[in-house]
Amino acid sequence: MAMQGLFSRFSDLRRRSSADASVSAEPREERKTMDVPQPRPRRRKPLDAGPFQPEIGSFRLHLAAEGKAAKTVRTYTEAVQWFAAAHLIPRPPAPGGTR
Repeated sequence: MAMQGLFSRFSDLRRRSSADASVSAEPREERKTMDVPQPRPRRRKPLDAGPFQPEIGSFRLHLAAEGKAAKTVRTYTEAVQWFAAAHLIPRPPAPGGTR
């Protein structure tokens, strides 16, 4: 009999705590959806590799022949073009610069 009384008290406590849990002291926050920014269209930078362009074209064909993904081929090729344009092609000195 004592066990039955204990169980009824326990179940009564559970009922009250679950009813109290639905009513909280703080108001619930509203969930707001956030707009996902649309990706900007990718603009290709004009890269002039000058005399290295034929070798870069050959490198592009080599990557494609190896079965690399199109984005990988484009990324690697642009990296080589950038390097050639920025570091391998001699530029005239800037006006007023010392040499």
